[in-house]
Amino acid sequence: MIIRVFADDLTGAAELAGICKEHALNTLLTVVPTASNHAEAIVYCTDSRSMELSAALKTTQQFLEPISIAKEEMVYKKTDSVLRGHVVEELLLQMKQLGYQRVLFIPENPSMGRIIRNGQYYVNGQLLSETAFAHDPEFPRKTADVLAMLAGHGADIHVLQCGDALPEKGIIVGEATSLEDLEQWASRIDTGMMLAGGGDFFQAILQQRLGSPTPTLISPPQQPLLYISGTSFQASVSFIQSVAHESGLVHYIDADVLEGKSLQTWLGNCASSLEKSQKAVVAFHPSLQGQTLYSALFLRKKMASIISELLSMTAIKEIMVEGGSTAMAILYELDLPYWVPDAVFRRGVVRMQDAHQQYAITLKPGSYSLPDFIHSLFPINHH
Repeated sequence: MIIRVFADDLTGAAELAGICKEHALNTLLTVVPTASNHAEAIVYCTDSRSMELSAALKTTQQFLEPISIAKEEMVYKKTDSVLRGHVVEELLLQMKQLGYQRVLFIPENPSMGRIIRNGQYYVNGQLLSETAFAHDPEFPRKTADVLAMLAGHGADIHVLQCGDALPEKGIIVGEATSLEDLEQWASRIDTGMMLAGGGDFFQAILQQRLGSPTPTLISPPQQPLLYISGTSFQASVSFIQSVAHESGLVHYIDADVLEGKSLQTWLGNCASSLEKSQKAVVAFHPSLQGQTLYSALFLRKKMASIISELLSMTAIKEIMVEGGSTAMAILYELDLPYWVPDAVFRRGVVRMQDAHQQYAITLKPGSYSLPDFIHSLFPINHH
């Protein structure tokens, strides 16, 4: 059985590739449309979450076209757990392209405090609309009502509980508040269903079919290590500000660097810091937070070209990137389309090796907590 996963962003793709790795599956992650069958699990990253709708659908279509799904294959559409992106439109397109009448869609992750109960989405007991996701720069979640978030696309959407009768057509959003709920949903899967959702549901499906996962062996990251942050989540921003306050290891990209005025000086400083200290942090300067001069797309493309230039000057093997869009821009810039999961530090924090083994890149979603190795490499005093 080949498992095919289509993910709309890179950190989500890496998270599910990591889950496949823990189930001892020979796994490939690719960022280009390919019909490769040279793996037991193939994770396709369409990177369509942050695109305009028409571009997102065109790109998704390009990834689906080479695929003709055999009966024994399992197809899973990985979406954002809090429904950011063009979720319904991409689900409908994938159902049409692959010939499905209905999809069992369970986006929430109870293991991370993200649940759907009585039609409302909660994060750690708080309504979604009262969390930091309400201020997401691209897809602000201003409501916690699941139907309201998914409405307006002409789809049949049913928000149901585990024991409810399932309709023959449409998008079935399964409510879940626990891992037991997910197990129950996984037991209701039939061959006529497309499957979609978050990491927890995917894990529950694999566990039911392949048994319990085995933790991967983790070798400590090599140095020099470059930690790149492209997220605006406050926990990471505050951590990096503390590191900057206590050391000279943070190299902020400010407006002058973005516009090339002090780029060469910046590159020289960062390269020598990596040589001397064997580690460095690169992030956008706090003064760029909330500004309207530069688009998110411009910022991540600029970050990618600056990082590419830095890598050509230094002998870095080990990189950690937080923020899926930033990471994807960097992979595009480096022209490395094929990756293999190497280790799972914790759920969603996955180290990938490129097919040529030039780089090991650990990917982390912006809203997830930092792995322990970052805290040990960049210790801060908590006053």
